[in-house]
Amino acid sequence: MEIPENYGQATFIYEFIDTGEKMTTSVGFENTALQDAITLANSISTVWAGEFTPSTTLDSYRYNGCYVIIGIGGVLQSAQSIDDADGTVNAAPVSPAVSIGVKKQTSYAGKKYRGRMYLSPAHLSEANVNGAGVIDGATVSALQGLLDNFYSGMIANDTPCVLLHSDATTPTPINAFLVRDNVRTQRRRQHLR
Repeated sequence: MEIPENYGQATFIYEFIDTGEKMTTSVGFENTALQDAITLANSISTVWAGEFTPSTTLDSYRYNGCYVIIGIGGVLQSAQSIDDADGTVNAAPVSPAVSIGVKKQTSYAGKKYRGRMYLSPAHLSEANVNGAGVIDGATVSALQGLLDNFYSGMIANDTPCVLLHSDATTPTPINAFLVRDNVRTQRRRQHLR
């Protein structure tokens, strides 16, 4: 993936407290105010944590912060915010290999303009998923609301969300996020010993 001048990638880091395993969710953004990496890491983390609060996070997970990498001045800069906020929702978590699929919608057709990200299972209890892997409607609606607010918050933060590409083409603006109603599985999140 290429990170062009005045664009970046924000990665939100969660820790499964029992094992210390880290899980991440990432999204591209435009650095419209031309801020440095540490300023962006802190401000974008504030936007994320303002929606995905401890009261929306299972108590078996900890939000560690936001890592950003940006293209500015012809070089890449990086920084990470330090948040370490434990979740407060007391419920049985789903398997660490389970994630919540989110579509990154753009105005363009074709494979190049389709994006997705995966929310960690920090926001999904076992009770909210049936045997077929379908997330209940109330949980999907709640997650959709959090992502809608995050999207708006990123615009207000002068860091609108974009879809980064693997080539050097200009990133594509993301118009919205769409929460999928069935879980996804990521084997890399399930470390079998």
